Amino acid sequence: EVPERLGSRHPLIAPFQSFDTADLPIAICVDTEPQWQRFCAALGLGELLHDPRFADGPMRSARHAELEPLLNTVFARGTRDDFIRVLEAADVPCSPINSIPEVTQDVQVLHRQVLVEVPQASGIKYVGAPFHYNKAPISGETPPPTLGADSVSILKALGRDDNAIASLRAAGVF
Repeated sequence: EVPERLGSRHPLIAPFQSFDTADLPIAICVDTEPQWQRFCAALGLGELLHDPRFADGPMRSARHAELEPLLNTVFARGTRDDFIRVLEAADVPCSPINSIPEVTQDVQVLHRQVLVEVPQASGIKYVGAPFHYNKAPISGETPPPTLGADSVSILKALGRDDNAIASLRAAGVF
């Protein structure tokens, strides 16, 4: 069975998707009953806690088409940052959906030094190693090679001699 496309929605958990707010989108993940209770309380949706259509996770998922419009109405009333503050305070998983410029200025991205400036690349920033070791400096980043820059060394490592490499170059292979 080929699953249908659901956008950002999870097929078995609801609500678990992105929602538009009054200004910017937000991602929500409510996958346990305690989270559902905190989610409803934080957003003033006590009536949903007692609605038999949404009594548990499987029912919320099965009735997603009924639940989503109710939540869309709620999220349209406020800003992303306001909802993030409220939901984080209630310990409900949520996140902004950032643009590329927002990602590059994200506090955690900056703190973890995810973007590195490579001196040989005229100040261009690249995504660095995603992991860091305690007390080990973050260094050694180099820009990616230009197209074909490593062709000769790779061909030699594959056992090609200088004549074969010259023939490939003459034929316009690289």
